[in-house]
Amino acid sequence: MLGKKNLLRTAAVMMAISTVAMGADPASQPEQPNIHGFVNVPFKSAYITPRGLVVEDQGLVIQPIGGLVIPIDDTFTVIGGVWNSINTNQDDPDVGSYNEIDPFIELSAKLGQFELSATYVPFISPSGAFETEHNTEYAVKYSDKWFGDFTLNPYGKFFYAMSGDSTVVLGRKGSTFDVELGVVPSYTFNKDSSCPITVTTPTFITVGPENFWGGDQNFGVFCTGINASIPLNFIPARFGHWHAGAGVSYYYLINDNLAAAADLIGSNDDRSRFVGSVEIGFNF
Repeated sequence: MLGKKNLLRTAAVMMAISTVAMGADPASQPEQPNIHGFVNVPFKSAYITPRGLVVEDQGLVIQPIGGLVIPIDDTFTVIGGVWNSINTNQDDPDVGSYNEIDPFIELSAKLGQFELSATYVPFISPSGAFETEHNTEYAVKYSDKWFGDFTLNPYGKFFYAMSGDSTVVLGRKGSTFDVELGVVPSYTFNKDSSCPITVTTPTFITVGPENFWGGDQNFGVFCTGINASIPLNFIPARFGHWHAGAGVSYYYLINDNLAAAADLIGSNDDRSRFVGSVEIGFNF
């Protein structure tokens, strides 16, 4: 279920693209491969989706994501990959800790400071805990320059659940949607040094029709957090461009049915949740 993986995928893709942009003058170099890739492996204290479903809040949650970035031209890029969730608290007799696998394909377009994207992603349960959920997501992001090096990066996402089980357990099964509105404030300290530190504070809220969550409420979840990432420049570039990061996120389950769903699937009905994470990854 599209959780922090969206931010991880976006960050990895941007690093992959910036790696190319920092190269020498293309006219003076032999033609290079136009396909790049990324891998991120976060280790988290819980798994909460951006729609507010508390999937797991016990044990260690490992959520590796990997993919390829294929620029078509200066405007369009195709991104494809697979996101996974391994929940150590799960002990399924057939698949053990393997909780979820989400392959995805995305088409994005860069138009000045705007980025538009369309993504198809099925949510698949290896243990058969839920019927495969087929989803699309459409996003608009804006890379602002209002405050110099400090950027807000506002965005909006329209998530449409096409078919399969409810992505929040108690909501409608398919043919429904929610909207995520947020910002990703970002600032890089020691930008010109060999060890820059990029700090982001992603913050969002979700809204939608009552049937998305079930019940009679239109608000889903509020989330904010703080993350820090540093490049691991001591690793030779021939092994890829590595980075490490850490962060903490706070979720508040606004919708009554999100608290009820958390209780139903084995957590409790607490509305306030904190999720800690560390990660390591690379792009090439």
